[in-house]
Amino acid sequence: MTTSAIIVSTSKQDTPLRQERIYVGVDLGYREHVAAATPLAAFNPQHRPEGWKRTKTLRFTSDAAGYQRLKHYLDRLSVAAADFLVLLDPLAGTTA
Repeated sequence: MTTSAIIVSTSKQDTPLRQERIYVGVDLGYREHVAAATPLAAFNPQHRPEGWKRTKTLRFTSDAAGYQRLKHYLDRLSVAAADFLVLLDPLAGTTA
């Protein structure tokens, strides 16, 4: 079994919390994963009914290079870890 983790440290020097969270959805796969990150405003049907469809996704692997790609993808939106809410899909065949 392979275990991967992203370690995030926070300090008082981090940037202040954004007014709006950035939501990150991650689809976990066997060989690669797919992530999509977008602010909540992209889901507002009154202002941008199709905005969420323009969210660019990222395919990445479960190794150091893959997680560096994910970090670079997220850094374009914000460098503050507190700005993100990350949602993962459950792995098939697992029980709680």
